Amino acid sequence: MTTLKNPHIHLTSIILVLISSMLIAGTATATPADNHTTSPIINGTPTSDRQSPVVAVRQRALTYYYLCTGSLIAPNVVLTARHCVTSAAQKMSVYIAGLPFAVTKVTAHPQAHQDKYGLLHNDVALLFLKKPSSKPTLPLLVSRSTQAGDTILIMGYGEDENAQIGVLRKGTSIVSQVSSEYVLTYFSSLNEANSCNGDSGGPAIFSYLDKNNAKHSGIVGTVSFGTVSFGTTERCQIGDYSFYTNTQSRSVLNFITSRVRRVKLQ
Repeated sequence: MTTLKNPHIHLTSIILVLISSMLIAGTATATPADNHTTSPIINGTPTSDRQSPVVAVRQRALTYYYLCTGSLIAPNVVLTARHCVTSAAQKMSVYIAGLPFAVTKVTAHPQAHQDKYGLLHNDVALLFLKKPSSKPTLPLLVSRSTQAGDTILIMGYGEDENAQIGVLRKGTSIVSQVSSEYVLTYFSSLNEANSCNGDSGGPAIFSYLDKNNAKHSGIVGTVSFGTVSFGTTERCQIGDYSFYTNTQSRSVLNFITSRVRRVKLQ
């Protein structure tokens, strides 16, 4: 059973092989730190969504709906996870600062798929809105590659420590590993942030100062799936690995920029 951040899967030998292969392939890794201060989504801090580019994504199914998160990357386009959407646009809706926006078109990455081990690849999709929003948009960060040890800001409407959903929360997490497909974090301490159910599709944002002290900030990943370690039954808790689709990968970046002319690049 795959973990779409709805819910998590157990950390199997397949996941361990994947993590090991990322290292063998020459990707960077960092030992999770325990001494940094964060405001996690689990045990996290609610934040206002009045001027936020982070939005709630809903998929209607019979008498209930699936909740995910997304980012406004253009006034009428939301970036989210492929596993959060259906091709039937009438079943999708986006809530921006609590107001509903109709979706007219859903475009999934053409190579998005789930492999035989349950891992998701190219897990991104675009939602085109009937009316544009006046809220701020988030750029994609392309001027610097994500690296192990980077601190990322994560935001989402997903589950908190009391299993409550629907409130925008934010926190920070430390990048553990990076591959061409994924940005990976390891939840080693309650002082850290972690994404959970309902955060799928939400952004991982990285900010840095260049040599001229100019700030650059943008999306480097979107929440995709996660795992829990052996002997652990609590999802989204200590021992959890979170996988973010790497939006700096050529496949994902080309998919977005070829379809959204107004997307900003940082």
